[in-house]
Amino acid sequence: DAGPNTPAAATPDLLIDAAAVQQFAKNTRGGVNPTNGAAKQGADRLSFSRDKASETADGVRHYRGTVTVSARFNMVEVAVADPWLEPRDDGTWAVTALVSTAHNVGKDNMQRREIGRIPKDAQGPIALKAGTVHLGTVEVAR
Repeated sequence: DAGPNTPAAATPDLLIDAAAVQQFAKNTRGGVNPTNGAAKQGADRLSFSRDKASETADGVRHYRGTVTVSARFNMVEVAVADPWLEPRDDGTWAVTALVSTAHNVGKDNMQRREIGRIPKDAQGPIALKAGTVHLGTVEVAR
């Protein structure tokens, strides 16, 4: 049985296309390690768990979890954690997350950055774009 300090199981509330990340890890003999509310969803997707308890009236949706991606011998170790969907005046969500500030610092040094934008009324997998660059897909389950 789980103890009182056992973290809640991950739930697939925000799904991210991770095919390129998985391929990078495979090619460099590294790994993809989701923790603390993040999880692998099949071979090519990662998920983050909604964290409603930390949300306020500002309309920002909070998700929890950390995904660390590494190359062999940790020559590259980057992490993405705790994504948020932040409402924008143009009818989009800005997808932001804590992201490693360098290629080899992992979770040790992170900063919240905008990754891209998606429409607020998105249904099913939707293209995540930074300007005109297609970064992959995102699906907002809840």
